[in-house]
Parts: sequence; structure tokens; C-alpha cells
Amino acid sequence: MDYFYRLFYTALVSLIFFSCGKNEDLAILDNKIQQYYPLELGQQRYYAVDSITYDFDGNTSSIRIDTHQYFQKELVNTVIQFTNAIWYVVEISTSESLDGDYLDHSIVLERIEDNQRLLVKKGNLTFIPLVSYISLYDEWDGTAMFNKSAVEIFIEGEKIKPYENWNYQFIEILETVKIDQNTYNNVWRINQIDTSSINTTDNGGNPIQVKPEQQLFYNLANEWYAPGRGLIKKEEIQLISICASSSVNEYIDFCDTTTIFENAEQGYIYRKKLLKFE
Repeated sequence: MDYFYRLFYTALVSLIFFSCGKNEDLAILDNKIQQYYPLELGQQRYYAVDSITYDFDGNTSSIRIDTHQYFQKELVNTVIQFTNAIWYVVEISTSESLDGDYLDHSIVLERIEDNQRLLVKKGNLTFIPLVSYISLYDEWDGTAMFNKSAVEIFIEGEKIKPYENWNYQFIEILETVKIDQNTYNNVWRINQIDTSSINTTDNGGNPIQVKPEQQLFYNLANEWYAPGRGLIKKEEIQLISICASSSVNEYIDFCDTTTIFENAEQGYIYRKKLLKFE
């Protein structure tokens, strides 16, 4: 099972805390894509990864939450010509320890197209994580190169469409971000999807706010980029509460006292953070 969970998110990509933020003026930023995503041969990135999957076990009528932690190495190994363009081949491998043996190799292709946008090809899906000459709060379609509504993955046997409602937005610049012993300055946060709080009223007509973690569906995706380092942190959450199922009456008390992080019947949480960059 450890082997499966170590491979969980590597297979997913093949298929398809901080300080306060400082929002700078909305003037157009200089083209900094090369600075915020340095890409060259021999580069090595080491990440710590947390992978959590959720599944409702019908045999025991209980929710199974499986957590696995591992380390991921990304080596910019070579270049190839593909679709009449030069791509960097990034070899991805995993280990149970930071300085251990890295196994289970897969690849991702990356390139900066005409100094205008970063392209990342995972399997037959090409993402556009970053674009140049953008201002704060600008949006773009980071999934424009594939039909995001048609992409399906299976987590614990359940089908999920992870990118269906994604829309990329340059959401803020953080003056300082600390990850373990490393400190990064002028960090970009790029948001892809974010479940919003719902303002409503209770049975007595009093205003209440339903936070994202208290809702039936919780979707969140963010990436953080630092100058000279590229991606320093990633968080992706896709959860469906058991309270959304047809058996909700059996779990009403449970639903009233827990958040979706305890009562999700399907979905996943994936987080990774940069530990070393060479």
C-alpha cells in the first residue's frame, strides 16, 4: 500500500504558515516569467509531499482517510523536440526520505514559450501555470489547451473531474513567505479555484456564514512562485461531503458537528513544499 500512495499523485500528474500579503500597485509588471520560473538543464528540485485520500467504506459504513508522506525529486534531465518545439524533460521520482533512493520515475515536459507563458505537459494535458506581462488580479485560462470538462481521474475507485471549474488568477504578491528553514520574498500566489463562503440565514432569520469547510463540496487550488526558485508550494483540495449523499439522514448529527475534512466521502488533498533547490 505504501508503494501505491507514493505513486498516487505521480500517477495523477502523469494522467493528466505565511506572512501577511502585500498587494502592490496594479501597474503592469515587467516580464518576470524567467525569474519566477528558472528552467535549465541539471536543475534539481526537492519537495516534501502530503497526499490524503478519502473513501466511504460501504462494508463498515465508515469513512476511510488514508495519509501518505513522501519526498519528490524533479530533475531537469534533457531537452527534446516535440510538436516542433524544444521542451525540457523533467524526471520525477519519489523517496521515503529526503536523502534516500529516489525511484518510480515518470516525466513531465516544461517550456517557456516565446518568453510569454510557461507550459507544463503532464501526460496528454498541457497546463499554462504562468503568463508574462500580467497585473494583479488578471485572469487567464490555464487549461485552454485541453477540454477540462472531459478529464476524469479515479481516487479510491471514485470518479472525479478535478479541473472542471478552474480559472487561473494572479491573486496577490506576498512580501515574505517562510517554508521550514527557508524564507522567500516577493512571492506570487496563483489561484485556480476557491470555494467561497455562503452568506445565508438560519431558521430564525438570523444571518449566518457557511464557511467552505462546512459546505458539501470543497474545491481549492493554489500555487506559490518565488524569484529564482519557481514553484515553492502547491495545494490542491477536491472533497465531497458524505452529507451530500442520499444517506444523509444517517449522518445528520455527524454532519452538524464536523467539517468536510472529517466527513468527506470521496476526494483528495495534495500538498507539496520546496525543501531544496540545486
